[in-house]
Amino acid sequence: MTNPAIEASRAQWRQYFQGGGRFDIRYTLDELMTPTKAAGRIAVEAALAVRNPGRALWGALESYETTLQLEIAKNYFGDPPMNPALGISAYGLHLPTMPALPWDMISAVIISNQLSAMAQATNGHILETPPVGNASTLVRSDFNYLTLMGVITTDAHAARALVANPAHADVVTVMDTPTGGAIGNIAIHLDPYLGPEQIVEFLFMLDLLTDDRGIKVYQVAQGIDITLTAEAIRKLN
Repeated sequence: MTNPAIEASRAQWRQYFQGGGRFDIRYTLDELMTPTKAAGRIAVEAALAVRNPGRALWGALESYETTLQLEIAKNYFGDPPMNPALGISAYGLHLPTMPALPWDMISAVIISNQLSAMAQATNGHILETPPVGNASTLVRSDFNYLTLMGVITTDAHAARALVANPAHADVVTVMDTPTGGAIGNIAIHLDPYLGPEQIVEFLFMLDLLTDDRGIKVYQVAQGIDITLTAEAIRKLN
C-alpha cells in the first residue's frame, strides 16, 4: 500500500537531486582496520602460535584475514583515510577514493540483508520490506547480520580510471566476462561504519535514483550472495 507521506518525501528528494543537490553521510571509522591494529593482531597470533604450535595454522589464517581487511580498508577509504563520506547525487555515487561514479557506468546494485538495518533503525519503515534477510536485532557483530552492498559497473577498467589514486584501484574488483570484456564489482561500505538509520537513509535515496534510471537492484539474503549474484551477472556479459 502506498504511503502518501513517503511518496511526498520521494518527490521532494527527486526535486532536490534534479536541482543538483547531493546527499552525503559521514563515515565513523572507529572500527576501521589500520596498520597499527593489523600489526597488533598479527603479533598476538604469532605469540600464541609460539606458545601453542597446534594453533599455528589458525593463526596464519587469522593473520591473512587481518591483512586482507587492511588492504580492503586502504583501497576504499584511502591511506590515510581521506574524505570519509558516502555520497549520492543525480550524477552518481561518491566514494572516499572514487570521487564520482556516474550512474551510466552502473549496471546493477546488489544489497545483502537490508532487512537487518531496517529492523535496527527507527526509520526502517520508509523502505519496502525485501523478500529475504534476517530481521534479528540480537547480534550486529556477526557478519551474517550485517547489511552489505555491491555495485556492478559496466566496465571495470573505466571504473578503475576514476579512482583518485591509482594505488587504490583495487577498490574495483575486475571480473573478466566470457565475451572478452570486464565488469567491475565495488563493495560499498555500510556496516559497521554507518548506523542503521544512516544506512536506511542512504538506501532510500539509492532506491529513488536507481528506480528513475532503470538500474536493477537485487535483494539477497547474506554477504556470500553478493558474490554469487555478481558471478551470475559476469556470465551473462
